[in-house]
Formats: sequence, structure tokens, C-alpha cells
Amino acid sequence: MPFAPSSKKKHCTFVGESVHRRRAVGSAMGGRLDYTISYDFHLTNGRQSRLIHHHLTPILLSDDGRIWLALCTVSLAATDEPEHIIMQKNGERSYFEYSTSRHKWEKKEGITLSDTERGLEIVGTRLHDE
Repeated sequence: MPFAPSSKKKHCTFVGESVHRRRAVGSAMGGRLDYTISYDFHLTNGRQSRLIHHHLTPILLSDDGRIWLALCTVSLAATDEPEHIIMQKNGERSYFEYSTSRHKWEKKEGITLSDTERGLEIVGTRLHDE
């Protein structure tokens, strides 16, 4: 991580190890390929710093179960603070958020759209396509 501030490198390594342990648990429950992780971090270049959102979806695992190939997307973060770390199983509403202060994963419930909200989403999509 050449562009990460030195104060964050140790933390990023710790979170990476924790994610690896959590995915090992997920592996026993349904497969490591069923989970995605996303997080926000500062990318610095000299004095300039940008908050980046990174989303990682594993595609292939090595023989020993480690991520060998993954699809990654990088964009500007929608939040103002780094370390917004989320892990979610594909197709599930609930997700896990990593608490950097407590150093543990906390289960959270995602939102569910009402029938009216889903209808508005469909209408908005159709209007956008016209």
C-alpha cells in the first residue's frame, strides 16, 4: 500500500486479517465466493488526498481457499469518513459492518423497499430509458 498513510497501514492489515478469518467462517456456511466486501479509505499523493470507495467481489479461489481473482471497483466515496467497512452475503438483506473502535463485526439489517417505493423505482428507470 504505497499510497496509504503510514498510520493506516497497520490498521488495514488488521482489517484484512479479520476479513480473512470472517470469510473462513463464511466458507463453512456457504462459500467464500458468496460474499462481497466494501470499504472507504484515503488515497494520498503528496499533499493531495481523496476518499475512495473500494468494492471487492471474489471470483476464483486458490487451492488453499484464498482469493486468487476478484472483481474490484473503485470510485469516489459517498461518505465523509474512511473505514466504512461492510461485508454482505449475495442475495441477503442483512450485512456485517466492522467496528474499528470495538475491533469486531456487527450484524446490521438492510433496508426493504415498500411496494410504492419499488413502483417509483421502476417508473424512474423507465423515464430514464426514454
